[in-house]
Amino acid sequence: MNVGYLVEIWSEHAMEQVNALTGDWLVLALLPLPYIARSGIRALVQLYSLMIVVWAVMSWFDHSKGWAHDIYTALDTIVSPYISIFKRLIPTAGGVDFSPIIAILALQFVIWLLV
Repeated sequence: MNVGYLVEIWSEHAMEQVNALTGDWLVLALLPLPYIARSGIRALVQLYSLMIVVWAVMSWFDHSKGWAHDIYTALDTIVSPYISIFKRLIPTAGGVDFSPIIAILALQFVIWLLV
């Protein structure tokens, strides 16, 4: 039996199930994005993940003055609202905050779903 035919039947069945549960709007949201949009979104998420890593590493060191303070303040303004979602949900363990790691994993999971 042709594998492509099986995938097509399974895809149609899955879309029918999703459509029956949620309506047409979610089916449109689950359709694959064009390649350029997918690569652009992936690049933005990678950049934001890098910002989270730099922000977390800078929080370990003194950044109270100079250019390090300016960079940390800019990163904190950009990253802190997203990280605070996970800080409320995940308690610190032994003084270590795992919320940046979970935040990056959540971003990667969303990208995996969309792209």
